[in-house]
Amino acid sequence: IVILGNRPKYSMLRTIELAFRRRQPKRPRGVSIRVWEGDPAEEDDLTRISINTARFVVCLGESEDPRIADAQVVETLLSLQSLDPNYQMQSSTTVIAELRTDDTRNVVMEIDTKSKTDILAVLSGDAIDAALVQCALFPPVGSALIQLISFLGQNFIFLSVVDEFVDHTINEIFGRFPDAVLCGVHTQGDESNPE
Repeated sequence: IVILGNRPKYSMLRTIELAFRRRQPKRPRGVSIRVWEGDPAEEDDLTRISINTARFVVCLGESEDPRIADAQVVETLLSLQSLDPNYQMQSSTTVIAELRTDDTRNVVMEIDTKSKTDILAVLSGDAIDAALVQCALFPPVGSALIQLISFLGQNFIFLSVVDEFVDHTINEIFGRFPDAVLCGVHTQGDESNPE
């Protein structure tokens, strides 16, 4: 995991250390975390961390003000799109953009239509609300969501649709993944995960 942020390196490392201190195990096995100080909207900083080799990119806004945070995310997305062709991300890379206001979703969807990579816009408030509702109405489902969100040995994997799954409902496909939880279908340019 590579983290690029506008904060001093040791401040980011301290935040990570405090977050993992409360967890058991302290850090997922086999996961190394590298921290780079830099601006996610600067091409030089993005190329320095080899953004072109990433499988997943998560864009987060640092500001407490939701509109400023969304502007930071959009600025990073635009910087990712304007990279030199030698440093462009692979078409298989998924970019997850955390948004705090619904107004910004349309902007991100427009960027997604022009992008070679898949950009998934996630409204953080909606995700938290959905998890809370699941915890209240269906405690076992809520517990499973909390375990997924905690990322303790878990991972979201986006798979390309294979021919054998075409023209089948998601319920018909569930049985094909006995060791995984199928969360939904995401199509490029679609901001939601329909069932």
